[in-house]
Amino acid sequence: MQWPQRRSRYAGTVAIGLGFDRAADRGSFSGCQYPGENLHGLNLSGDCLAGSNFAGANLSNSDLSCTNLEGANLAGANLNGAILENADLSGALLGGANLNNANLINAILFGATLAGTNLHGANLTGANLTRAILTGANLHGANLTTVIWDDTTCPDGTNSDDPGNGGTCLLHL
Repeated sequence: MQWPQRRSRYAGTVAIGLGFDRAADRGSFSGCQYPGENLHGLNLSGDCLAGSNFAGANLSNSDLSCTNLEGANLAGANLNGAILENADLSGALLGGANLNNANLINAILFGATLAGTNLHGANLTGANLTRAILTGANLHGANLTTVIWDDTTCPDGTNSDDPGNGGTCLLHL
């Protein structure tokens, strides 16, 4: 398959292949389309991928740390073992994605849709789940230390702010 050549926002930096090969500068690939692609083990750390479509893509063991994935479509994507530490996933669509054993330390998931997502064994230490939708998500075995819960829809459909929930979803996994 012949991959299109893409230019990053940095002058003189040419991205070849899937649009991710580049010089030392980090790239801006906002709005790119990679549904169903095999991107296993790819290093996209620090890139801007806001609004990109990775629905059903294989991003297992990829490094997406410090990456801007605001509004990205990752529905049904395989992110098993992916590194998403300090990534911005605000408003991202992650429904049905596999984030088994993923590193989401300090990730921003503000308003993200994680309905039916597998987060088994994921590390969400310090993650911001404000207004996130977790209905039907599997959080068993996940590290939820210092997670920010604020108006979060819990896996059982209750809200973190409901009376008696103590501002958390910990009793509603």
